[in-house]
Amino acid sequence: MSADDLLRAMLSTLPTRQLRRSRTRQWNRVLARRAASFAPESLESRSMMSTTTGDLATTSLSGVEPAAYSTTVAAPRTFTITWAWNENRTLSDFNPAADVLALDWFSGSELRLVEEAGSAVLRIPSMQQSYRLAGVGLGSLTTANFTCKDPSATALVADTLAAAPAPT
Repeated sequence: MSADDLLRAMLSTLPTRQLRRSRTRQWNRVLARRAASFAPESLESRSMMSTTTGDLATTSLSGVEPAAYSTTVAAPRTFTITWAWNENRTLSDFNPAADVLALDWFSGSELRLVEEAGSAVLRIPSMQQSYRLAGVGLGSLTTANFTCKDPSATALVADTLAAAPAPT
């Protein structure tokens, strides 16, 4: 049984005709997006954490020998959010000064961006997905923290962040 057949079988078990039609439309959009071909993304948009190791002290200071230091530099990271049924994740190390959430083809009507218990939460209710940025409030985020493929998603993010209270 293919994934398409399984989805259609699941939809046929829904109790009302209107609900079946609504869910069928949603799944057809998901299946159409999955089958569509998109331009490949650049490697820069998928950067990961990197470390830099080196000698920071090059001269002795009042008779003290120079020491080798190791420092970790957090390069900007991109967390790509795609269609994934029932995926609920907590990003405990999201850095609002450098990191980015890259949203796939989600429209603004399919997204919810809220703050719960001091953490920003991005929800996609139709796919039962959520992403919690632990310890990062909406006021700490800017539109630079989001890359959206759909203009309506970009507008939703901008409007939500404009209305968010400043961090304390």
